[in-house]
Amino acid sequence: MIESIAEGLSNLHFLRPFWFAGLLPAAILLVYFGWRKRNVGNWHNIINPALLPFLIEDKDTEKGRKAQWNLGFLALSWVLCCLSLAGPTWQQLPQPVHKQDSVLVVILDLSPSMLGEDVTPSRLVRARYKLIDILTQRN
Repeated sequence: MIESIAEGLSNLHFLRPFWFAGLLPAAILLVYFGWRKRNVGNWHNIINPALLPFLIEDKDTEKGRKAQWNLGFLALSWVLCCLSLAGPTWQQLPQPVHKQDSVLVVILDLSPSMLGEDVTPSRLVRARYKLIDILTQRN
């Protein structure tokens, strides 16, 4: 059974793995909020103990637990969104990339001298025919 799970996971590919970079801000925010929660500070030395529960959210209070659940739900949603945007797939298909290595640059003189009638057909028509011949030979 473990082998079939390992084989199934080895076939798992992601079409757009760069979306996993979106997990980095989520991790930074979770670390920041966790650090902020632990380092409330020494407010209990300064604030009257009767006012302290109303001013500082404690994880033991209902409001503090709700804030933790909201943060956890937000983090889970963020991870699931990044995972779905990465495009998980079980089959890796070849990407259809058409890249032609040979480049052709054609420079054609379109000045009025190309309209000269010294040769039949005109120089411009001859140049056009030559371009058509070059392009048909390339394909």
